[in-house]
Parts: sequence; structure tokens; C-alpha cells
Amino acid sequence: MKTPKLLQVFNSLTKQEKEQFKKYLTVEFSPTPKHSIVLYNYLNSCGNGFNLEQAWQATNTAKPYNNNSLRKIMFDLCELLEQFISISEYIKNGLKQGSSVSTALKNRQLNKLAYSTLTQQKTNNELDAYQNAQELFLLQATNREKGNNLQEVINYLEEFYVVEKLKWILTSYSQKKITQTQVTIYNESETIKRAQLFTLNIKIQGYYNAIKTITEANAEPYYQTLEQLLAHHTHQLPIIHGKNLYTQAINYCIKQINAGNKIYEKKAFELYKKGLENAILLDHNTLSHFTYKNIITLALKLKEFNWAFKAINTYKNFLSPLFINSYFNFCLTLYYFEIKEYKRALKILTSVEYEDALLSLNAKSIQLKAYYEQAAFDTLEYFLKSFKSYVKRKKLSDAIKANFLNLILLTEKLLLCNQKEDFEALQNTISQTTPLSSKEWLLNVVGRYC
Repeated sequence: MKTPKLLQVFNSLTKQEKEQFKKYLTVEFSPTPKHSIVLYNYLNSCGNGFNLEQAWQATNTAKPYNNNSLRKIMFDLCELLEQFISISEYIKNGLKQGSSVSTALKNRQLNKLAYSTLTQQKTNNELDAYQNAQELFLLQATNREKGNNLQEVINYLEEFYVVEKLKWILTSYSQKKITQTQVTIYNESETIKRAQLFTLNIKIQGYYNAIKTITEANAEPYYQTLEQLLAHHTHQLPIIHGKNLYTQAINYCIKQINAGNKIYEKKAFELYKKGLENAILLDHNTLSHFTYKNIITLALKLKEFNWAFKAINTYKNFLSPLFINSYFNFCLTLYYFEIKEYKRALKILTSVEYEDALLSLNAKSIQLKAYYEQAAFDTLEYFLKSFKSYVKRKKLSDAIKANFLNLILLTEKLLLCNQKEDFEALQNTISQTTPLSSKEWLLNVVGRYC
């Protein structure tokens, strides 16, 4: 039987540390689950004779053996033990507490456990990620050197180099889209070509296919491979790499959606969901307000109403305090509008002021639609005038202004339609108008009369 992680770490403690850990459980970290203290007592008394069934009997004397329940109890105690050695290391050496668990394990000659812990660790920024990558290589190399297999160490160094190089190649492509800045990377094409040789390395294959979704004219096969890789191997990816690959997969889907390929709406939604479930889309336990809004908007577009309502309320707690109020209220308004509870949507819209100009414009667009859907045409006519004035006085790009002014103009024309022919003519105008983010809603409304 493979030695459980809990036992490996516990056996690395000195007699004095075991006594300190007991105090930590019973005093410093009160209240500790009773089964954790009972399991500690068993571990402290069993020596090298650890047995799963005996451990179960020690913690659950009256119940039949349950492997899953025992592993949960062991996991709980192991987490407390890692916290204890992390704090001990922090006090002893003044290290960053975020990385001291892996450091403490390494100092106890538990290199494999240190490696495993470090690969699962979230990083707060690229510097932490780079430092972790260096430490991962050294740990892996140390493990392999003990077997006197120099070739394995060199092979791992090559894989480490290719992963890091591909990561920065992908980052450079993403940055170029935003800043229009061209970054020159030495041996870029050779590195991408060489990546094909590492067929069993999940990180390398992920980055290779992610990059190809950007560089290739026929990128679909590469996206399909990336999608399958994320579906089956997310748990094997360190957080920093997982986030990079999920972000690119989602960006590819958004590009396809913008090109009119609606099948990618569901694909993007599933990626968002899995990214949230695995906390890959969180950065230092914080969710970007843009990502929050995009996820909810997409969920509502797919009529995933129950999921959307739960997500609106759950993930608002992961937003920066600066954005909670505005983005929570906006998404809740959008939810009520999509489920046709227009009065509830308008109640929020007329009571919340948005400091962000673009968010305010989108909120006003919902308000416009809610007035129309309620047949509040007199109120709508007055609102259209104030909305138009608001758009014109804001300092926005010409494209953004055109988008909202087109919505206002076409809504004004909609209010003037009386005959079927009027609606048919307007339908044709709407279809040909760009930019127009509310095109789908306008066509739906006009379609009711054609």
C-alpha cells in the first residue's frame, strides 16, 4: 500500500514537534474536529504499524469501515498538519507563508510531497509563478538525481524550458491584441515546432494547441484538442498554466461567437463554469468584474436561469469591494429582464447609479427595453431623449456611441410603425445596421408584427 501523505508528513515530525502539534490542535486551533484529535492520538501511538482499518476503528468505533469517510478524516488532519508546519517554518525563517508549506516539506526531505503541493499552489502574480517554476524544477531534479539518472534530469530541464517558453509566447500574442505591441522571442518558431515532440506533457500540448488557435487560419482542430485536454486534464495543470489555457480557449470561443457561430456560446459557457468550479478563473481568490458580467450574460442568453441566479449571488462575494454593488445590481437587473420580470428590473434600474460609463449605458439599454416590453410608450419617449443626450455628452469612442445611438434611433422608428409594411421595412433596416449590440432584441420585437 502506498504510504498516505498524512503519515509521511506526521512521521517527519520530531517528538517535540508532535507535542507542539497536539497543543496546536487542542489549544491554538480550537475548535478542532474531534475525529482529528482522535486520529492524531492513533498516529502517535501506532508507530510504524499504521493500518487503515485500525485508524477507522479509532475514529468511528461503532460504524462499519468506510474508506471514503476515513480519507476525508485523514485529509482534514493533514490540512491542519500542513498549517502547523507552515506556521512553524514562517516563524523560524520569516518566509512567505503562501509558499512555506512546500518549503517546510522540502526541508523535511519530503521532496515528492513538496513538488505535489507546489504544483497545486495558486500564485498571486507572475513573479511568484516564476519562482515556483524554478523551485519545481529543482525539486524534480533532486528527486531524479537520487536515482543517478542524469538523462532524466536533462530531459526534465528541456520540458521545463519548453513549457516556460511557450507560456511567454502565448502571453506575447495576447498582449499584442491589447496593446498592438510586437514582442520578439528568440527561437519562437523552433520552440513551437519542438513542442510537438512532447506528446505526453499536458502543459506543453495545452500551450501548443492554444498558440495554434491564434496563428492558424484553420484553427478549429487545435481548439478541439485544447477543449478535450481541458475537459480531461484540468486537475493535472498548475493554476497559472490552467488559467492561461482556459483564457485562450474562452477567447477563441468569443471570437467565433462574434463571427456569428452560435454553437460556441454553449462551449464558452461550459469553459466558464468549469473554470469557476476549479477556481482557475480566480486571481488571489478574486473574480474579475468583467468575467463575472460576461459569465452571467452568457448564461442568461442560453436561458440557464437557475444557474445564473445562483451564480449572481454566489460569485458577487469574490468581486473586488470596488465593483460588488454596481456589477451585482447590473447582473441582477439583466436576470430579471430576461425572465420577464420587468417591474423588478426597473426598480433596480431607477435606484442605482453607475459610475462606469459603459456599464451605465448598458443598464440604460435594459431600461429602454423594459419600458417597451411593458408598453410604457409615453415614458419610453421621454427616456429616449434623455438617453440620447447622455450618450452624446459622454467621452466615448465613436464605435461605442454609434452602437447606442443606433439603438435609440431604431427604437424611435419602432414607435412610429403602424402597418405590417412598416415593421417589415424596419426589420430590413435593423438587419443591415452596425454596430448594434441589441440587434437580436430589436429583430425579435419587430418579428412579432411581421
